[in-house]
Amino acid sequence: MERALIKRFEALTPARAMLVVIVVFAFVATIDKITGREVSFSLFYLLPVALVSFRWRGAPGQLAAFVAASAWLSIDLWSGNQYGHPLIPFWNATVRFGFFSLIAWLLDRLHSAVEQQASLARTDALTGLPNRRSFEELARRELARADRLGSPLALAIIDLDDFKLINDDQGHAAGDRALRMFAATTGRIFRSVDVAARMGGDEFALLLPDVARHSALQALHRFQTALLDDHSGPISCSIGVAHIVGGDLDDALRHADQALYRAKASGKGAIELVEVPAQDRPHGNTSSPPDRPAIRT
Repeated sequence: MERALIKRFEALTPARAMLVVIVVFAFVATIDKITGREVSFSLFYLLPVALVSFRWRGAPGQLAAFVAASAWLSIDLWSGNQYGHPLIPFWNATVRFGFFSLIAWLLDRLHSAVEQQASLARTDALTGLPNRRSFEELARRELARADRLGSPLALAIIDLDDFKLINDDQGHAAGDRALRMFAATTGRIFRSVDVAARMGGDEFALLLPDVARHSALQALHRFQTALLDDHSGPISCSIGVAHIVGGDLDDALRHADQALYRAKASGKGAIELVEVPAQDRPHGNTSSPPDRPAIRT
């Protein structure tokens, strides 16, 4: 429940989120003023500090800590409380600011650590590309969208040719460089809406939304050429492509895997595209193009 409330707060516009923080500050300060010094409200002052730290992070969290300590000091002074020395309330306010500031910093670090862990769980550490889990989530959403709109997409499975030889002859460091170069090339060649992912080992997946089959083939040919022309060392890859309008992800991956198998059997650097007919898809728009034979290039 707490996580749901935080997500709802983070979903607010900045103006509305700031209004919530101001209302919480005002409410806590008012109750603190009414109850007087006999009832401690330090814990409740942490609430607006925590909200600001989670939403805006860094300096805003420290500013919220300062405002909370200042509000506490102001109420303390307005209440006419008597101290043995006039500087005692200011000392107390400084200590409270240090406490609030530390909490804001810890919440900032905690939020950063949670985001980093979430990112690592969805990203391949070597290449920086999405991993299999992340790709499947994105692909399912894109397939559902294509199914709804009737727009074609291409799902490709890519396998590096003779990658084992690179590891055996040049070492695993060279293999890692090849994988990173492969990932960097996807970012240069494909569109921002296209999704490339490392599925494991030297196998990658690529999703090209809203693309006709000839455009998909052109983009994949450009990609292969860029890999072969790279100054750090040429890389050849075989590609199997399923061209489909929506449907089931497992079904699309199965067709792409079968096309990749045929591409590798026909020689290095081959691309084989199969047009997945509507009757092969358990879901989807039945007005998709009729079945066509696989295209081998």
